Amino acid sequence: MSDAEAMLRLHGVGVRYADGTVALDAVELSVPRGQFCVLLGSSGAGKSTLLRAVNGLIVPSSGVVELDGQALRPGDLRSRGRKIATIHQGIDLVPRLSVLDNVLCGDIAALPLWRALLGRFGRARQRAACMLLAEVGLDESQLYRRASELSGGQQQRVGIARAFISRPPLVLADEPVASLDPRISRDILALLRRSARMHGATVLCSLHQIELAREFADRIVGMRGGRIVLDCAPQQLDDARLAALYQRGTSDAAVAAAPAAAAIEIEGLRA
Repeated sequence: MSDAEAMLRLHGVGVRYADGTVALDAVELSVPRGQFCVLLGSSGAGKSTLLRAVNGLIVPSSGVVELDGQALRPGDLRSRGRKIATIHQGIDLVPRLSVLDNVLCGDIAALPLWRALLGRFGRARQRAACMLLAEVGLDESQLYRRASELSGGQQQRVGIARAFISRPPLVLADEPVASLDPRISRDILALLRRSARMHGATVLCSLHQIELAREFADRIVGMRGGRIVLDCAPQQLDDARLAALYQRGTSDAAVAAAPAAAAIEIEGLRA
């Protein structure tokens, strides 16, 4: 894959904590423009750490993260906030703020500090927020309700609208449906994928639900022990590979080769 085709690249990205724990081990990953890429793996595999290394919440111990061909500078959270949006597992809206204000807060990184502090978002941004809320199925009657009054599914819809308000080229989603029931989870992932395609965004999403990964991903990347050990299309994620991915004591090589006949060339997959 050429640099022009990749929206996100990780070159040898490692995260090692002070106690010696290795959370990411020399990760190499390229995600093409427009792809909906899903990270699978058990708890502690490194999925959330990888996402945080991309959005700057964790500074890698080694390696480089590139977005659209440009290396991201460690600690420059404001710059990343204009280019990378994150949808969190905990649906981290501000409970006392209205639905509209929560969406507008997604574009704070683009505002001067004084305007952000005073909540002076401007009419153009307000119109854009209203359009995004309509796209995710929330009408005008919901605009001024407090976020705390919404159901979990409605709150995650607000979270998706907030993610796209800054028109980011990359959206990270860290277990976005972990707290939702299966039917709502499917609706939310369908909405996220549709919104990404409408706005031309690339998505890197961590999930625990294997069937949802198979249904919505363009590509599935399996992680274990801070390493990428599996990289395939959803239709190639069979029971043998799943058993190897989640079974303790299985070598990384065994995961990648289970079954060998299922190995495919992933490069070039598109949303």
